[in-house]
Amino acid sequence: VLVKIGGDLQGVDHKGRTPLAWAARHGHTATIEELMKYGADVESGDCAGLTPLLLAAREGHADTLRLLIGKGARLDLPNAQDGTTALMMAAKNGHREAMRTLMGFGADMHATNHAGETALALAAAHGHHDCAMELREAIQ
Repeated sequence: VLVKIGGDLQGVDHKGRTPLAWAARHGHTATIEELMKYGADVESGDCAGLTPLLLAAREGHADTLRLLIGKGARLDLPNAQDGTTALMMAAKNGHREAMRTLMGFGADMHATNHAGETALALAAAHGHHDCAMELREAIQ
């Protein structure tokens, strides 16, 4: 509908989020496909530096992650503000399937954010011990 009425695909709301970012945050893969057909920017960050990939990882939308990576989203592109990657975001929020998806695509498990934390450290610090164990096993 947005495209049909001449809406701006790169227009942003008060958080700096594009329609693609909102679709990714909510796991709406069909909407993402449609927006991408018309040239939506897969890596546009919001005011907090969150890209569609980071938002999908934070919410645990594994299918959305696969789609965005397939459409060219850079797997290890960090948040501009704090250096958090998609893998860190998934681990910090306890999203094992999203974590596995990102690791399957080759996400850097050794990357650190601006505070020096890895995905493993963030998972453990936020009480997601199952995620931390899985990351530790994958690293070894």
